[in-house]
Formats: sequence, C-alpha cells, structure tokens
Amino acid sequence: MGLTISRELAVLLGGKITLVSDEGKGSSFSLQIPIELPNIKPENVPLANLISEGSTPNTASTPSEVSHPIDLQSDRAKKGAQAALKDMKKNKKTILVVEDDETFRSSVVEMVRTYNFEAIEANDGEIALAILNEHTPDAILLDIKLPGISGLGILELIKHMPHLRHVPVHMISALEYQHNALRMGALGYLTKPVTIEKVRSALGRIENMISTNLRRVLLIEDDERQSKAISELISGDEIEVISVKTGRSAMEQLKQTGFDCIILDLTLPDVSGLEILAELSQLEISVPPVVIYTGKDLSETEENALRKYSESIVIKGARSPERLLDEVNLFLHRVESLLPNDKREMLSQLRSQVKSFEGKTVLVVDDDIRNVFALTSALEAKGLQVRVARNGIEALDSLERHSDVDLVLMDIMMPKMDGFEAMKRIRQSQDKRIRELPVVALTAKAMREDHEKCMEAGASDYLPKPVNLNNLTTVLKVWLTTKGFMA
Repeated sequence: MGLTISRELAVLLGGKITLVSDEGKGSSFSLQIPIELPNIKPENVPLANLISEGSTPNTASTPSEVSHPIDLQSDRAKKGAQAALKDMKKNKKTILVVEDDETFRSSVVEMVRTYNFEAIEANDGEIALAILNEHTPDAILLDIKLPGISGLGILELIKHMPHLRHVPVHMISALEYQHNALRMGALGYLTKPVTIEKVRSALGRIENMISTNLRRVLLIEDDERQSKAISELISGDEIEVISVKTGRSAMEQLKQTGFDCIILDLTLPDVSGLEILAELSQLEISVPPVVIYTGKDLSETEENALRKYSESIVIKGARSPERLLDEVNLFLHRVESLLPNDKREMLSQLRSQVKSFEGKTVLVVDDDIRNVFALTSALEAKGLQVRVARNGIEALDSLERHSDVDLVLMDIMMPKMDGFEAMKRIRQSQDKRIRELPVVALTAKAMREDHEKCMEAGASDYLPKPVNLNNLTTVLKVWLTTKGFMA
C-alpha cells in the first residue's frame, strides 16, 4: 500500500516513480518530480492523502454533472489508451472490449472481427475510461470484475454522460448482477462461463441495434389522454409507438412483433400489471426493458414484487414526464444530442434537481482514524449521514442496533475481525435487511485475486486504496440510487 500511495503522490506532484529490478540483486526505485509544481485539483487527490493536506474534498462536480469526468486519468491509463487506439482504422465501426482475462479477451476480439467491427482492447477500468475520453465506440462489451473501478462503476459513468449514454453496453461476467446491470441501461448480460454461440448472439444483437435507427415502443395504457400524451412525449423520427389498452392486446403484440421497450400502466381493464409481468417472464422470447408508469401508490411489498420483473418504476407526479422520457431514452439508446431542444431542456432540468444521496446513511468500517476522517468528510460533504465502526465486530453490532444504514464501506485489514469475515457474517445474517445491504470493500491492493476474495466473501463492489473521490461517488451512485439491488 505504501508504494501505491507514493505513486499517487508522485503523480500529483507532476512526477513519476520508476523501477529497475534484477533477479537475485534487488530493486531500485527512482522518484522524478519537476522543479515547478503543477496546479493540484482537489478532485484529483486520493482520499487517503487529503488528511495530510488538511483540505476538504471538492464536491462541486459529480459524474452526472460534468461532461468529461473521466479526464482525470493516470499516465498509465492514458498511455494504455493511446496504445489501444494507435492502429485503429478510421471510418470503421468499433467495439470496445473491456476484459482482464487475456485468453477470454482474445477469443472475444477474434469473434468481434468476424462481424467486421474494429476491436479496441482494455484490460482494466481505468484504461477503458481513458479510451472513452478519446473515442466514442459504437458498442462496448464489458466485464464486471476489473482492476480498479468495477464494470458496474464504468456502466454508471457511461449512462450519466450525454455523449456516451446512447452507446449499447453488453455485460459479460461470472457475477450474478444481471438485473442490476439491465436496470442501469445495459443492452444485455451474459453469465460466464459463456459459449461461443451466446457471444455470437450478443454481437448479433449489437449489430442489429446499431445498423437500424428505428426503435419500437409498446405502450400499455387504457386512458386515451394519457396514452396520447406519452406518445407525444417520447415521439421522434426514429421512434414507432404501438399503443394498446388491455393486457391481452399487449401479449398478442409481443408474440407477433419485436419491441425495444415497454411502458406499462398497472391499472388495466382486464388484468393487473403484475400479472402481465409474470406472464412476460414465462414467454420464450427476448423480453425488452419494462418501464412501469403508474399513478398508484405502491406498498413496499408491491414495489419489491414489481422490481423482480421491471427495469424502472416511475410514479406519476409533478416531474414524472421528464423521468419517463429519461428512462425510455436510456433503454432505447437514443443519441441525446439529436433530441429536440425542448426535450433536451427537460432532461437538463431534471438532472440538475436530482439528489442522489438525500436521506442516505453509510457505515464506514475502518480502524485507521485518518481514513475514517477523510471518508467521513467526503461523504458528509455530499449530504450523506455517516456511522463509524473500527472493526468487523463493531460493524455487525452497529448494523443490529441501527436500521437506517443503506450501504457499508468495509476495510479489509482490521483487528479483532477483518473485512472478509465481517462480510461473510453480513451475508449469513438472519435479518433480511442486513443480509441484502450493499457492501463496498476497500482494498489496499489492486490484484485480481484480492477482488475475487472480496466478492466471494460477499462484497457487492470494491474500491482500491487510496480511494479516488470520483470513483467513490460513482460506486455510491450505483448502489444507493436503485432500490432492491441485492434482491
């Protein structure tokens, strides 16, 4: 960890650390820094280093509020991106393949080329983000377990950036986070180990999506005025809306025609919305993303049941048209810059008013008071409530006593009970509330095996130390802004 922190400090000072190693002789490290120091931006500073500078993290910019939050990349990532883009052929459709398993990545790249795409390779999240800073691919194949920031974190960033939001992202992972990824706007999800045919099917779906501009939407709404208003809201030259008033009519349409998205009202004259969703799940067809748009007050039980089958729930209210437009655009992979001015303005106003962390509480579990102070400062500056535990035993006790915790930031190396054991106990809890809490592991190492050990112990996600503020914000958004992620 000391070397990692030293490297980050060197980068902040505009310099670098180099290593020369001879087997049997030893290693020598060299530090190079410029005579005149560069301007240091607070958002670049790892949280572990903030305490020594006595400064507070800059919270003015979050990934959803800036156009290029991925400009803040290390020299290693930038060089990796330059190498990946160096021999890219112009005027050819590109697919970015983000996968740290070299053997599997090579197989996928070969298959990508058979579809006449240019493949761009990245073996970790930081390089992938640096590539996206320089180039907008036509599609992305993305693993979840990656060094540094996870694939879900990258997906969160992509879907909150207007110039990337429309790019189809197909996930491939050994982790069972399919519903999570689809809710966030992923085009599809393959669970490893995968067959060649399944990868071909995913590439075929990508090829079909980017080769045609037409998007088909099935609107299931029995109120004629509402149906007309929704159709006008989401309409466009490339959008075809098919409106039906009953569940039976909807099922007939789905069996006959393919759709890219479904908008469903829960109150229909013949069957309930939940019955339609249950029936959809039994169909032997690829069911498109479902956005529930309803004026009905939902109980917690009803909401949990609906989230098993749908990607989004929008309750009709003051700003619900804007939310509906935003969700439908996400699942249709529409290019936001091509929308009419009035609709772009609607979305801009909606996002400026989103308060992702309002009313949320995070439990920070770490025995190092410096880390606790830095993390607490950063989290509270974003409007989050913070609870603190110094080891796994205190963490479990805090979760038993306090029911308001929405997420746990878990350090790994701690006395009495380490993070691995604490996460296992959380996942084995008899209390469903505790058992399904999102847990983000804080790892001092960025090795693949460390990440795998964290995930096996029950982590929902991970962040390497020293923690980068932008990456922390992204991961918090992944796990705090969507309910029922562990379900």
